Amino acid sequence: WEAPPEWVMEPGGGMRLVTFRRGGVELYLTVLGGDGGGVVPNIQRWVEQLGLTPPTAAEVAALPKVEVMGVPSPLLEATGEYTGMGASGAIPDTTMYGIVCLLPERAVFVKMLGPSAEVLAERERFTAFVASMHSEDSH
Repeated sequence: WEAPPEWVMEPGGGMRLVTFRRGGVELYLTVLGGDGGGVVPNIQRWVEQLGLTPPTAAEVAALPKVEVMGVPSPLLEATGEYTGMGASGAIPDTTMYGIVCLLPERAVFVKMLGPSAEVLAERERFTAFVASMHSEDSH
């Protein structure tokens, strides 16, 4: 990948391959074996973390697609009150962009979240980052 110079890279940890921060925005990349639990269950869980009603499988299938490493991958854009991943309480006005890319033997997840205005300001950099991703064995 090619990360924007404005993003500060931190080491990965746990399941995260890498984490980037800019202001109150956090972006991280996770790679799991197989299908990583599947596209629909992951997107449903992410939406629930925002306190929203999880989408149906048909609604997930209808999400816009972006190409990630040659694979059309659903892009979630949602805003709500974030309560996931160890948040001490609901964090209002949180926007999340998330991508699930299923490759033949692994799943790649990219999630960016933070205060809505800050996340919206990073949208173009997020899109460019995702478009720049490639597998080391294919580049």
